[in-house]
Amino acid sequence: MKRDNIDLAHVKNVCGLGLGTPCCSFLTNEAGTWTCQKGGDFETLLRARRERGQMTAKGDNCSGQPDFTPTPMRNPAWPGGPYAD
Repeated sequence: MKRDNIDLAHVKNVCGLGLGTPCCSFLTNEAGTWTCQKGGDFETLLRARRERGQMTAKGDNCSGQPDFTPTPMRNPAWPGGPYAD
């Protein structure tokens, strides 16, 4: 299952849109709609691409569906992100 139409604030503040490596690997955009693929049809494919080094985005920034709680982890490359110090 995937979640469609994630609001832009979440995409920027939790998913890390535009931040390169800290950006979530599971964030996709389908016809202008932000989508979470964690738990979706493409999760396995995205994980495999990330492990092979074929993606810039390497984040795993939240718990996924249904509540999308930010994952507590330290990431000094993203000091304003949803990470614990």
